[in-house]
Amino acid sequence: MDCINLTLPYPPTVNHYWVTRSIWVQGKPMVKYSVGQRGMRYRRDVAQIVLISRIQGFGDAKLRVEVRAFPPDRRRRDIDNLAKSLLDSLQHAGVYDDDNQIHQLYIEKMSPVRPGGVEVKIQRLP
Repeated sequence: MDCINLTLPYPPTVNHYWVTRSIWVQGKPMVKYSVGQRGMRYRRDVAQIVLISRIQGFGDAKLRVEVRAFPPDRRRRDIDNLAKSLLDSLQHAGVYDDDNQIHQLYIEKMSPVRPGGVEVKIQRLP
């Protein structure tokens, strides 16, 4: 497979994907990061779409990823905040082995469309 196209729900921002918890280790406070409920739900939704689409992964190939993001409304959003949760969820769904394989990433913010979504094109690089 050299190229796939996916239409996915709009991803949660990094602020909603990750949650922090304070824990004590050897009497010192530390912060632990983990995927929160919104992040887990998004991962599950992406994995289900990948499964239904019968997409076979790229393995460890070098990749180019193009994203067209359609926000759900006109609120201000930082475009870089959607990349992490989207790319991690695609990795978790088995589309590629690790998001460090992505050598080219292009993200374009489009006009708002309810309920929001992203169009993702992933290509194998030579």
